[in-house]
Amino acid sequence: MAKGRKRAEIGTPEPAETTETGLVKYERGLGSKGNTRTHYLKYAKEFLEHSNGQRDRQAVDDYLAYLERTRHYSGGSLNLVFRIVGTLFRRNGWEWPFRHGEAPVVHEDEVNAPALDPADIVVMIRARDKLDEQERSMLALSTTYGLRRVEMVGLRREDFRGETIFISTAKHGRERMHIVPPEISPFLEDYSFPTVTAYDLFACFRRIEYKSGLEHIEGVAWHSIRRTLLTLLGDHLPEMVVASFLRWKQRTSAIMPFRYSAIRFVGSSGTRMVTLGESRTVDEKVFQVHPFVKEWQ
Repeated sequence: MAKGRKRAEIGTPEPAETTETGLVKYERGLGSKGNTRTHYLKYAKEFLEHSNGQRDRQAVDDYLAYLERTRHYSGGSLNLVFRIVGTLFRRNGWEWPFRHGEAPVVHEDEVNAPALDPADIVVMIRARDKLDEQERSMLALSTTYGLRRVEMVGLRREDFRGETIFISTAKHGRERMHIVPPEISPFLEDYSFPTVTAYDLFACFRRIEYKSGLEHIEGVAWHSIRRTLLTLLGDHLPEMVVASFLRWKQRTSAIMPFRYSAIRFVGSSGTRMVTLGESRTVDEKVFQVHPFVKEWQ
């Protein structure tokens, strides 16, 4: 036998102390606290145990496949775990075997995405004193306007103008200037609207669930609130009104009021944005029957 220790073959369990050391190095860099911290540590530890000492692409793929097969994790959940494992690798100085863009895809609107029970949405709103500034602001915007995740990512400080907020959207949607009801205005005034990613919002929704005392249901995310709002508003308002409010592309977009929801007046006294009649009327009609806005009082 050659001098020195024999190299462990693939599949040989890694010594417990090495696994524990890897977890300790990961934990040192965690800024999160409470349930979020426990949640992240759980996946890091589980990967270390599942990988059986392997630190390669196959080990990560196998772990994600295991979660998808046994727990039926969606793209969003797999994406979260993928990033946790990636951080674990980097903090331990292990080579990360994936390139940018190879993370599991977080689908915005899956066919089977459920609507969230209105009672649970109310529970979230009523837990607002337990939420931080970002969580309150995102929840207020989501429960009021049914924002798509891509719309939330695109929000900037200059989009909020006190009495109005401008929502830009993807090609399949419609840019829209909305009236801001006084019930949610206080929760937006001091928010800085920092740059966020889809992953940031995914984690934000999970934190809101936890702080509200709700158990996570697989598939439930921001779009689930949009689906609930669509259903409840559709019980009281014409389809065209709901479509305009939720920023769906209008077939009548050749008509000026449907092409533009606001106009900017410029002159010697400065610049001001004014919502056009159609958008203003739609918002006013919606807010009369809106199921969640009054909960923000």
